[in-house]
Amino acid sequence: MKETLRKPVERELKDFDLMRETINRKAVEQQLSESFVEALYGSIKQPTNRIEIE
Repeated sequence: MKETLRKPVERELKDFDLMRETINRKAVEQQLSESFVEALYGSIKQPTNRIEIE
């Protein structure tokens, strides 16, 4: 019984670990992307002229 459960459990743990690695990698990519955009546009912020409608 133990052997029959072992392989599926190991497979699920491996899949979970791969999903966690993917999520971590995407989070790092998102942070790098945000930093890059901020570096590009952060120093050239232009004032916004908005018209208020009452």
